[in-house]
Amino acid sequence: MRIGIDAHVRLSPVMALEFARLVEPYDIWFIEEPVLPENPDSLAEVARRSPVPIATGERLFTRWGFRDVLQQRSAALWQPDVAHCGGSSRLE
Repeated sequence: MRIGIDAHVRLSPVMALEFARLVEPYDIWFIEEPVLPENPDSLAEVARRSPVPIATGERLFTRWGFRDVLQQRSAALWQPDVAHCGGSSRLE
């Protein structure tokens, strides 16, 4: 069994990277939204440097928010909340 950790965007980029390094030995599947996905630059920096995959999506409501995350490769896992964004067909 693998574990995913939801950080609820409570970490700064520096804290997120330190946290990822601390939990890496436990074979964590992903860290969900360690920093605000509305700041794709910070999320991308964390994703590039984190030893644990980053997940995001439930706080993104438009195709443009997802586009920024995709273009910057800010996450390894996407988790769109269909109640918020209308489903994957609305992201086209």
